[in-house]
Parts: sequence; C-alpha cells; structure tokens
Amino acid sequence: MGSDGTRRVHHGLLTPRSALGLGVILSIAVLFRLAIILLAPAFQLNNDTSQYFAAGYSLAIDGQLDLHVKRAPLYPVFLAGVIRVLGPSLETTAIVQHGLGLVTVILVYLLGAVAFGRPTGLVAALGEARRAIHGLQADLVALQAHLQEGGSESLVLQERRR
Repeated sequence: MGSDGTRRVHHGLLTPRSALGLGVILSIAVLFRLAIILLAPAFQLNNDTSQYFAAGYSLAIDGQLDLHVKRAPLYPVFLAGVIRVLGPSLETTAIVQHGLGLVTVILVYLLGAVAFGRPTGLVAALGEARRAIHGLQADLVALQAHLQEGGSESLVLQERRR
C-alpha cells in the first residue's frame, strides 16, 4: 500500500514478490549444483571430453586450436579462457560452468518475464534451475554403464596420465 492508502502497482521485471521467488529458485539451483559438484565427477573421461579439453588446453598454452572439423570451436575457446585465468583443472572448469548455469537461470527468468509475464518467468526459471539434475542423472547412468563394461581400468589409466 502507498502512503495515501492506494495499492502500489509494480510494472518492473522484479517486484518484491518476484525477487523473493527468484531468490528461492536460485537457492534451489545452487543446491542442485552443489550436489552435482559433490556427488559426480567433474567430467566423464571419454574421447569427446578429452578432445575438447585438449583443444582448449593447447589454445591456452601455445595458441593453437587443434580441433576436428566437426567440432564446435567456441567451447574450446571458453575452456582456453578458463585454463588461462584459473589453471588447467577439470573441477575448476566445472565450477565455472555451474556458475554460468546460475546466470542462465536469471536470464531465463528475465526472458520469460518480458515475453509472458513474471509468473511465467518464475516457472521457466524453476525449470532451468532443475535442468542440472537431468545432466547429473545422464552422467551417472553413462558412468555406471561404462564401469559395468569393464571401463574402470580405462578411467584409472586416463586419470594417471594427467
């Protein structure tokens, strides 16, 4: 209520209620991402991951982007930036990516709020916040399948090479 007894109307993207809702959603997103960081490996050590990380590492260290023709070049460029600034660590790269995921939750809210209204923006942001869990489930299923096929030796060998 305003000082004159009239009800205030908020026309902006963030009202006190929507800011509270977005804060709760961001808290959920942080909890999901913390669970992923603590429960899952930073990356699965497979051919795809190693090729991208090697290309990013090479770009960061010697300025050469050695990447197959069918690979998207921007991800190794992103990796090279992270490696150059924070060092060559898969865990650090994963944490930076999770931070960008939190930024994506905010951007999804803003897009939904602008296009369809604040309630829709909140629902979309909640969907984006819990999307990280789907990645964790897929990673754990793939890792379990890899280990059942006798892939534990290759994981150990790949880890020792680093």
